[in-house]
Amino acid sequence: MSKQWMFAGGSTIGRDHRIVPRNNQDGYHISAGGGCTVGVVTDGCSSGMHSEVGAKIGARLVTRAVRAEYADVGTVRRLRWRRIQGHILGTLY
Repeated sequence: MSKQWMFAGGSTIGRDHRIVPRNNQDGYHISAGGGCTVGVVTDGCSSGMHSEVGAKIGARLVTRAVRAEYADVGTVRRLRWRRIQGHILGTLY
Protein backbone atom coordinates (compact mmCIF):
# COMPACT_ATOMS: atom_id res chain seq x y z
CA MET A 1 0.00 0.00 0.00
CA SER A 2 1.51 3.34 -0.99
CA LYS A 3 1.25 6.37 1.24
CA GLN A 4 0.11 9.59 -0.31
CA TRP A 5 0.59 13.01 1.18
CA MET A 6 -0.87 16.36 0.27
CA PHE A 7 0.87 19.56 1.25
CA ALA A 8 -0.42 23.07 1.50
CA GLY A 9 1.09 26.30 2.68
CA GLY A 10 -0.11 29.79 3.21
CA SER A 11 0.64 33.01 4.98
CA THR A 12 -1.31 36.13 5.80
CA ILE A 13 -0.44 39.63 6.94
CA GLY A 14 -0.65 39.91 10.70
CA ARG A 15 -2.66 42.49 12.59
CA ASP A 16 0.26 44.77 13.47
CA HIS A 17 1.49 44.78 9.87
CA ARG A 18 -1.97 45.75 8.61
CA ILE A 19 -2.12 48.69 11.01
CA VAL A 20 1.32 50.15 10.15
CA PRO A 21 0.87 49.25 7.05
CA ARG A 22 3.55 46.71 6.15
CA ASN A 23 3.51 43.76 3.82
CA ASN A 24 3.61 40.07 4.73
CA GLN A 25 7.22 39.17 5.58
CA ASP A 26 6.96 35.42 6.00
CA GLY A 27 8.20 32.76 3.66
CA TYR A 28 7.76 29.03 3.26
CA HIS A 29 8.72 26.33 0.81
CA ILE A 30 7.76 22.66 0.59
CA SER A 31 9.66 20.26 -1.64
CA ALA A 32 9.01 16.54 -2.03
CA GLY A 33 10.65 13.85 -4.11
CA GLY A 34 13.28 11.16 -4.03
CA GLY A 35 12.01 9.73 -0.76
CA CYS A 36 12.42 13.05 1.05
CA THR A 37 9.99 15.84 1.93
CA VAL A 38 11.34 19.10 3.31
CA GLY A 39 9.26 21.98 4.61
CA VAL A 40 10.83 25.25 5.73
CA VAL A 41 9.16 28.26 7.34
CA THR A 42 10.95 31.61 7.61
CA ASP A 43 10.10 34.83 9.40
CA GLY A 44 11.25 38.12 7.91
CA CYS A 45 12.78 40.91 9.96
CA SER A 46 10.23 43.72 10.17
CA SER A 47 12.86 46.43 10.50
CA GLY A 48 14.76 45.36 7.38
CA MET A 49 14.10 46.55 3.86
CA HIS A 50 12.71 43.86 1.57
CA SER A 51 12.77 41.25 4.33
CA GLU A 52 9.85 39.51 2.63
CA VAL A 53 12.16 38.75 -0.29
CA GLY A 54 14.85 37.39 2.01
CA ALA A 55 12.35 35.21 3.83
CA LYS A 56 11.08 33.66 0.60
CA ILE A 57 14.56 33.16 -0.87
CA GLY A 58 15.83 31.77 2.44
CA ALA A 59 13.10 29.14 2.59
CA ARG A 60 13.95 27.96 -0.94
CA LEU A 61 17.71 27.93 -0.29
CA VAL A 62 17.37 25.85 2.86
CA THR A 63 14.93 23.43 1.24
CA ARG A 64 17.23 22.94 -1.73
CA ALA A 65 20.33 22.44 0.46
CA VAL A 66 18.62 19.89 2.73
CA ARG A 67 17.30 17.92 -0.24
CA ALA A 68 20.77 17.88 -1.85
CA GLU A 69 22.35 16.65 1.37
CA TYR A 70 19.66 14.00 1.79
CA ALA A 71 20.36 12.78 -1.74
CA ASP A 72 24.02 12.30 -0.74
CA VAL A 73 23.49 10.54 2.59
CA GLY A 74 20.12 8.82 2.13
CA THR A 75 18.78 9.25 5.65
CA VAL A 76 17.79 12.13 7.93
CA ARG A 77 19.99 10.83 10.75
CA ARG A 78 23.12 11.27 8.63
CA LEU A 79 22.45 14.82 7.48
CA ARG A 80 25.56 16.98 7.91
CA TRP A 81 24.27 20.36 9.04
CA ARG A 82 27.62 22.13 8.63
CA ARG A 83 27.71 20.98 5.01
CA ILE A 84 24.13 22.23 4.51
CA GLN A 85 25.13 25.57 6.01
CA GLY A 86 28.18 25.72 3.72
CA HIS A 87 26.03 24.99 0.69
CA ILE A 88 23.66 27.84 1.57
CA LEU A 89 26.47 30.31 2.26
CA GLY A 90 28.25 29.25 -0.93
CA THR A 91 25.10 30.02 -2.89
CA LEU A 92 24.86 33.47 -1.35
CA TYR A 93 28.48 34.46 -1.95
